[in-house]
Amino acid sequence: MYIYRFRSSECLLDKHEELKNQEIYFAEPSKLNDPMEGFKNMFWKGDKIVWRNFLKNYIRTLNHVMIVGCILKDDEYEKLDDIHFSWIYDKSHLEYNKLLIQDIEDEFFSHDFIEKIPEFLANRTSPIRFDELITYLQVVTPYALQIILKMLNKHNGNEKNLNSKIYMKYVKDFFEFMDNLRNNISKNDINLEDVFKEYTIMNDEINLLTLLDSSNNGNSKKLRYIIYDFPKRFIEKIEQLIYPDWYTACFMSDYRNSSVWGNYGDNHKGVCLIFNTKEKDNKNFLTLNHSEGSTIDYELYKVKYIEKFIDIDFFKNIGTLSKKSIMEKWFSDEEGNTSECAKEIFEKDYDFSKKYWDNLISSVTSKTKDWEYENEYRLIAENFIIDNSTTDKRKYNYNFKDLEGIIFGIKTSIKDKIKIIEIIRKKCNEINRKEFKFYQARYCPEKGEIKAVKLKQNYI
Repeated sequence: MYIYRFRSSECLLDKHEELKNQEIYFAEPSKLNDPMEGFKNMFWKGDKIVWRNFLKNYIRTLNHVMIVGCILKDDEYEKLDDIHFSWIYDKSHLEYNKLLIQDIEDEFFSHDFIEKIPEFLANRTSPIRFDELITYLQVVTPYALQIILKMLNKHNGNEKNLNSKIYMKYVKDFFEFMDNLRNNISKNDINLEDVFKEYTIMNDEINLLTLLDSSNNGNSKKLRYIIYDFPKRFIEKIEQLIYPDWYTACFMSDYRNSSVWGNYGDNHKGVCLIFNTKEKDNKNFLTLNHSEGSTIDYELYKVKYIEKFIDIDFFKNIGTLSKKSIMEKWFSDEEGNTSECAKEIFEKDYDFSKKYWDNLISSVTSKTKDWEYENEYRLIAENFIIDNSTTDKRKYNYNFKDLEGIIFGIKTSIKDKIKIIEIIRKKCNEINRKEFKFYQARYCPEKGEIKAVKLKQNYI
């Protein structure tokens, strides 16, 4: 099977020298042109054990942000967004303040109503989604901050007792309101998910207005970040526990779409590389060499164009931690009880690994139907088994024999064509290759599409 990769002349030649180096670059999702790349339609549904651990993990991270925030200047508040949630992967750095964290957790859960929140969340019959979860965290954050400040003062020898009753009443009133709302949803035909979406939109707008006024009213930018932005950032960060970082190289099954040439072929001034894939077990692969020396046959995954993204259950898909770490941080309580959510991951008769990787591939090869015209295939590289963390490590090399030919765009300059032909000629001479196919793209008015016309001369 032939597949097509569109490149600008700049990437292919002078800027990155991809043709000379026989490189295929795997881009991170944020660099792709679809803002929904890698979107996970996440939901949270679990028992009391995982919800209590969720709140504990949130408080631990909030404490870390508070401590770092005390060091930073107010206009450096954006650095708080770069805090690594290292405790999620390695708790060794927490040993120095282990007693502080334990005191914070004990004080936080000491109130009867706070103790009931995990049960409140566990009793939800429908899944909890992003906007709703942010709302809950924004409600408990002011109270949690009071507890953290109280314990920090205590451990620093300052017995000043901060009054957290007003915040506790706010939390209690809110969750009582939610309990009543939940019990009356069916009677009043209320869509709970829509309620929280509206709340999030309203809260984001309030935050925007506050930020606009911040230069005049002297409000602490750090404090606003922690109260308004941090709950959202926390949820976005822990989503990284689901799947490892991933990167992709994009190909097309067809070259004839003019819009594709316009978007990916530098407005027809670039070129289209033609690769010949190998087939195994009715799947197609492209052989690539990694900078660390490994040679891998990467499967080409056909992109699915869908109406909506698949649902992913957070608590049942924590896949980037060791089983020991998952049990310690998420699936067990102080008495040694194990969450029901652990069953699918730990039961021997359930193939968690296969389902997990199938879901990963499905989520990163799904796009909305708006992109259907691309007819895209993807190679996927993750940052789990092989180190793809840096730009250089994501530059893979293909075998020159797999490059079947090149299509020049309608507007590709003569200068760029000459450079490309000279590079290909040199590579062919090095391995004694006698033929390489060059094509010129032209518009076919009869069919209303791009047509590749093979150049008759042998330029090798």
